[in-house]
Amino acid sequence: MAFRAAFMRPLRYGQVSGPENAIQEYEASASIVFSNVSGRFVALDASQQLIIGVAATTELLGAVVQGGAYTGPTTAGRIVLPVNLSVDAVYLLPIAVSSIAASRTETQLKALIGKTCDVIVASDIQYAAVDLSTRDVIQIVDYVVWGTGIGDQAVMVRLVPGKIGATGVV
Repeated sequence: MAFRAAFMRPLRYGQVSGPENAIQEYEASASIVFSNVSGRFVALDASQQLIIGVAATTELLGAVVQGGAYTGPTTAGRIVLPVNLSVDAVYLLPIAVSSIAASRTETQLKALIGKTCDVIVASDIQYAAVDLSTRDVIQIVDYVVWGTGIGDQAVMVRLVPGKIGATGVV
């Protein structure tokens, strides 16, 4: 991909490449929230409604195709959202700030390529938790750098095929 340096941070995160031909609509759970600067990876809850993927999520379904900030209704199932189910789609996702590192060097970012990690949500923003590898639901395929400060780096990720809604019917 080689999209390593950029002049300014994007106004919103989301799909940057790959197909959008596997779009399926799903009912959303109550009060689902997406920020402009957030990822949009989702999973299904026990009622088969969309929930945002969090640190405890073991399987992701796909990414909501929803531009801009969004807050769903307080009643579950009142809205349907389009979800891209493609395993070949690549998404730009902010990197979570951790106790390990607030920002990373170019060498550290390069070392992340090909690795898998988790997603986390803090203050309604979904991040790539590059220091957390217990669920390994996304794979890092590249990175982008706008500077050396907090929030000036992001990763390009894709879904890990073996972690996509693999729940059996029984």
